[in-house]
Amino acid sequence: MMAPLHSALPSMVKDHVLLCVYLAPAIALLAYVLYQRLLSPLAKIPGPFWASVSRLWITKHAWDGDMNRVAIALHERHGKLVRTGPNEV
Repeated sequence: MMAPLHSALPSMVKDHVLLCVYLAPAIALLAYVLYQRLLSPLAKIPGPFWASVSRLWITKHAWDGDMNRVAIALHERHGKLVRTGPNEV
């Protein structure tokens, strides 16, 4: 015999909440990365992968003190225009 709907409801709600807690941020992150890599007006400008999704990579190099060497190497590799952040060239 099947359990009444009201006894199964908390379990169903709990499963959906967990699904939303984990799945929604993953989908949002994936959508953001896909937009930045494929649909953004700056998507065609070359640069490091991490530069298209975050500025953390350049912050790390600034902290390490080698940002000038990294910038020169990027221009040697990619040319005059280099994407250095999600909204920065």
